[in-house]
Amino acid sequence: MSTIFTLSSLFLDYRLGVGKMDERIKNIEITTLGSLKGSLWDLNINLIKVQLNDLFQLEGITEIQLVDENNINLVHLKKEEKERELFDSSFLNKYPLYFDVDGEKVYGGTFFLRFTRNHILEEIVHRALIVFLTQAAKTFVVSFLLLLLYEKLITHDLVSISQYFKKLDIATTETVEGFKNKRENEDEISIIQNQIENISRKLVDLNIENKKLLDQANKEKKLQEAKALNAARLASLGEMAAGIAHEINNPLTIIKSGIYAVEKKIKREHENDLNFQGDVNFERINNGVNRISKIIKNMKKISRDGSHEEIASLKLKDALIDSFDYFHEKLRSLDIEFKVADIPEQYITVSEVEFAQVLMNLLNNALDAINDNDEKWISIDFKSLDQFLEIRITDSGKGIDEATLDKIFAPFFTTKEIGKGTGLGLSISKESIEKMGGSLYYDSESANTTFVLRVRLSPQ
Repeated sequence: MSTIFTLSSLFLDYRLGVGKMDERIKNIEITTLGSLKGSLWDLNINLIKVQLNDLFQLEGITEIQLVDENNINLVHLKKEEKERELFDSSFLNKYPLYFDVDGEKVYGGTFFLRFTRNHILEEIVHRALIVFLTQAAKTFVVSFLLLLLYEKLITHDLVSISQYFKKLDIATTETVEGFKNKRENEDEISIIQNQIENISRKLVDLNIENKKLLDQANKEKKLQEAKALNAARLASLGEMAAGIAHEINNPLTIIKSGIYAVEKKIKREHENDLNFQGDVNFERINNGVNRISKIIKNMKKISRDGSHEEIASLKLKDALIDSFDYFHEKLRSLDIEFKVADIPEQYITVSEVEFAQVLMNLLNNALDAINDNDEKWISIDFKSLDQFLEIRITDSGKGIDEATLDKIFAPFFTTKEIGKGTGLGLSISKESIEKMGGSLYYDSESANTTFVLRVRLSPQ
């Protein structure tokens, strides 16, 4: 048993020595190759020699050679070989060196590294001879005591490691408790215990990160599905609006033509009647017909899918007036005051349909927010900046609390009742306006609830 223990210990020492040697080679690959490439790029031969001389002094390194792209030898260091090697465990690693030049890899040379594990084997063999010679002189009592010591110091820790693995949940995101009775001295078992604890912590961190990525992917998938559904709804609404417009515009055209003919005839019959006031009635009828026509036109405009529409220069007044007229009709019946400042004679760079949809979304949000207020008004103001124009949409509300403010632009967040909002309006509006080179934000310094729509100005 003592022999087996000794062999196991020596083998473990050998594996650790090999591991450290391999780690040393990996460290050379990670650190030395990078600095070596930099020196080779600068053609700093002296620095290369210093670097390789330091590397050559490491135990186990037997030969180093560096050639340039033409296979011309730049540095070649080689240790004298012993006349007789007990074991043959020499390895040669070849590292082609490439430089990134304008996105292309350019060959700059090759670094050859020969190393050996003979010193590890020789050290293990030397130690084995000493140990076995010493053990040969030991008595049965000493062997028995060693066996008891092995049982106490090794088996106990292995059992604790085994129990640790049994309790470990590979899918956990909670902090894993470490070994309770971990060894204080640094030896093979303590190294294994430390490595297991490190792996457990990394596993927890990885699970947490994967959970975050999965949640983010699910949110993104849900958002894209909602956007696709919204686009499909807009397409259906657009088709329905076009059909309604067609069905209404035809009778409106007939009505308008009929009114014109009747008006002309009646005017002819009352041409000499100074008290005739029929013109006022006909004007009201014409205004009503024109208003219906304009509402139908605006309904067709805002119900289209404008996500594929090109961004172009558009006169500000043309971009706003139709939406404002449409919204004004909506507010008139609700006894809500709608105040619009003088519209500047400027041009903006937007997608016409998406801009109108963003504007209508903000106005509808304002309307929903003040619907139950005693004081009801919505105002539109304008502010010209250097390259942008700000459209400030303010309502009679007293602002948004901080807890809600942090979430208002997040997808699927809504303060409206179930069935009245999807939580996508502000999120999509912000994304749409940013796609046009502008921005959408909430003015927290305003006394009333104010959203600011900033769009790019364009030359006339």
